[in-house]
Amino acid sequence: MGLATAASMVSRDVFSEDGIKQKRPNLLFVITDQHSWDMLGCYGNSQVSTPHLDRFAGQGIRFNHCVSTSPVCSPMRANLLTGNYALKNAVVRNSHDMLCRPGESFGEILKQRGYRTGYVGKWHLQGGDVDRPVALENRFGFEDYFYSNNCHVNYHPDAAFYYHPVTDEKIMFNQWEQYGQTSQAMEFLDGCDGENPFALFVSWHPPHNHTGMAYDAPDEFEALYPLDGIELRPDAKDQRSEQLLREYQGHMALISSIDECFGTLMNKLEERGLDENTLVVFTSDHGDLLRYRPGTPIAQHGNGRFRMFKAHPLPTACQTPLLMRWPAKLETGESDLLFGSMDFMPTLLGLLGISSPKVDGRDLSAAIRGRRDDATDYVPMAIFSGRGWRGIYTRDHVYSFDLPGNIGADRAVYQYLIDHRTDPYGLDNGYGRAELAELQRHLHERTLAWMAELGDEGWNYNQICEATLVNPGDVEHMSRPGVTMKNKGRPIDLLRASGVKGRFS
Repeated sequence: MGLATAASMVSRDVFSEDGIKQKRPNLLFVITDQHSWDMLGCYGNSQVSTPHLDRFAGQGIRFNHCVSTSPVCSPMRANLLTGNYALKNAVVRNSHDMLCRPGESFGEILKQRGYRTGYVGKWHLQGGDVDRPVALENRFGFEDYFYSNNCHVNYHPDAAFYYHPVTDEKIMFNQWEQYGQTSQAMEFLDGCDGENPFALFVSWHPPHNHTGMAYDAPDEFEALYPLDGIELRPDAKDQRSEQLLREYQGHMALISSIDECFGTLMNKLEERGLDENTLVVFTSDHGDLLRYRPGTPIAQHGNGRFRMFKAHPLPTACQTPLLMRWPAKLETGESDLLFGSMDFMPTLLGLLGISSPKVDGRDLSAAIRGRRDDATDYVPMAIFSGRGWRGIYTRDHVYSFDLPGNIGADRAVYQYLIDHRTDPYGLDNGYGRAELAELQRHLHERTLAWMAELGDEGWNYNQICEATLVNPGDVEHMSRPGVTMKNKGRPIDLLRASGVKGRFS
């Protein structure tokens, strides 16, 4: 299904069922980085202070099952902005260059439909070296207002900066990054006239850790979390140490600072009289294991420990918060709808009354309006780099398996079968148990089924890079100045044309 005609795209009006012309709704999409679903008060965490987001959750819909298809920064963001699987958008790992057919990205569609588009914060979709401004042709429709440092992992007032959208000059915030970006978002909202629709994406980098292992945060928020009062997750209780407590302290403090920023944005919407007709979405790209990762081999069933943040099928890495509010159209409550990263673009366009191009994601707008939580029964999950794994999140279980033939596949790091209803922290891994063999077989077959539907033949990362990148050697130096990780075309097309065999070819 193609895009609507050019004539219809520029229309700024929508009509109710009785034919009365209405203003087109606005969109404010807010995304944080490395923020698990369980790190908000409204999801039952009694120690993290998030009063603004908790209040917001009570005014809208709180989704209990928002799952990152690829729980890593760049891949999830490409899922979000294209609605497509990584083998089509080409972002199979952080810092790969995003591909999308002209006019079919989220921002371009909104722009074509008469929206004033804005983007503030982390980008991380311009391949390779992130220490450079984002070129105009790589902004994918966010052309009216674009303020980003691309991807800079230091939020301190003496380091935080942004690139000027026209001159590419590096300008220091001289304040914590999240505060400076919130001011930019408010400037955008102050420029909205209330008559013409806007779409603003705010991408805060916290609570992602800073360079290295630090989670430094503003002092006033760290003071909310004395070390001796911090409770660790059930999967980390045996790791209690001052170092880990300080990481929890900083992580939660960064979340509280983001909560304060979010409250500031909501106040601005109300002040400008824009809140009733604005669809506001809050989510994150993936979670944070907070240094916990079950070890290998699988016979240990999670007894080993080594450092890890994300790229993992455990709910603390793949499951994120998702809150939506639109007072004019959406009822309040909570939802058990299974929602994945690729579903954002078609679903939000559907809620706004805009048709989506044919993409891999699902338009769940009717299910959200009609409160049909059973409209979906799974979310696909995949990581391509390193060993690589594929998996599935169903209403009851998380299942994943390594791809034989990938790097280190003799060590079963990503073999999981977890009942997330009763074991959300993955303490009891049932993969390989005789009594669960039939369930494991069923989930494995369902995973292979979605892979076949999306054209994934189980190719590994090296195969993808060799077939796709203009210079496959860029992978060894992707963060160096000048490296762009440019693509020759869509991985799925090039892999098929080359005849290279995947695990399930």
